[in-house]
Amino acid sequence: MTLVTLAFVTGDCQIARAGQPGEDSVKEKTVLDMIGRFDAAWNRGDAEAVTALFSSDGEFVSPSGAVTSTQPEIKKLLTGEFQETFQGTTLTTSVDTVRSVKENVALAKGTYKLSGVDLFLGLETSAKGSFIFRVRKLARRWMIESAYILRS
Repeated sequence: MTLVTLAFVTGDCQIARAGQPGEDSVKEKTVLDMIGRFDAAWNRGDAEAVTALFSSDGEFVSPSGAVTSTQPEIKKLLTGEFQETFQGTTLTTSVDTVRSVKENVALAKGTYKLSGVDLFLGLETSAKGSFIFRVRKLARRWMIESAYILRS
């Protein structure tokens, strides 16, 4: 098993690897790219693009605490949240580790900051916490099986 330690903030990535290079490095880059696309879609408020990263039966826990599964339900939840609670927010993630679980499965763990959360009457705050993404290669394409974005 290869353990990777990384720093990934808004597109910049540094990888420190313990183990041998090879397939795992491709997987790591793929997972980092997926998280970067997740962040970018979130920051655009694009529920459809975020949802497209999930497997058809994917699970999602939002920073609001809402829990849902399946692409249609994830899209419905995010569409509502991007129109209300998370409208205009900026998600910044920092990936701490990407671990290869199986040949076609990886876990990414890290922390996030969600800036611009509107409390009420124009007052804003930031939410912070941790995240765990489980990704799986399905029919030659890596997809998010589960994404847990948990508040501290």
